[in-house]
Amino acid sequence: MKLFIWGDIRLDNEIRGLIEQRIDITLKCDLLKEISWFKDELPLKSQLDLALGYCIGYVYRASRTVVQSSKDNEITQEETSEIKAIIKRRLPEFRAKIKRELDV
Repeated sequence: MKLFIWGDIRLDNEIRGLIEQRIDITLKCDLLKEISWFKDELPLKSQLDLALGYCIGYVYRASRTVVQSSKDNEITQEETSEIKAIIKRRLPEFRAKIKRELDV
């Protein structure tokens, strides 16, 4: 199993690929449709913030599940940090997609 090493953080390439897939799936979905059930229940100042929060939350939870299911012990702080770094690196893509959908 080949490991990706970035600083003190280590996830194998297969797990990183699965996390990237979750992000790609999220970027392909109809985000406005996905958040429509929620936005009517809570007064919001920004659909952009809601959609971005939805993306981050979904990908973060799915990524933790992928990592956790690949091992017998609890997810480490280092693995959690790498998941966050992957999501952070892809944030501009989330923002661009949401802005396109919102036409802003």
